[in-house]
Order: sequence, then C-alpha cells, then structure tokens
Amino acid sequence: MFAGIDFPSFFDKDNFTSRRTTGHNMFDPESLISGAEINQGHTYTNSKRKWLDATHYEWAVMGHITPDEILATAPRVSVA
Repeated sequence: MFAGIDFPSFFDKDNFTSRRTTGHNMFDPESLISGAEINQGHTYTNSKRKWLDATHYEWAVMGHITPDEILATAPRVSVA
C-alpha cells in the first residue's frame, strides 16, 4: 500500500515551516532514503515506500517506528 495512493498522505499540502511552527512535529517517512536504497537506483521521485497498511504509515509519521524499523518494514519500490 502506498501513501497518497491507497490512503491519504499526511504531507501532500505540508511544508517544513508549517510543520515546525504549529507544534505538529511529525516525521515524513517518505523523505527517508538509505544509501543501500540509493545504490539500488531508488530516488525520491522514482520510488515510494510500500506500507503494510495505513496504520503502519501513521505509526511511522507519529514517531512510534524508528527509521531503522521503517527501512526494514516499508521497503522502497519503483513506481516509475
């Protein structure tokens, strides 16, 4: 399942300034990309994270899942 396709993304109409000044200090897990993913040819524009479900994505946004856990449980897949 993909954020912004199968369920709403928390960040479609968001920007860094509004996120930091409103007290909603959420993490955009789609902005996370590892060196291994880059070596596989993934970029921010040609891939998306594949989430188990909307709750899995929401937990990542709220910081209940660490970046290492995101990398392990929501791999990047090509969408190009």
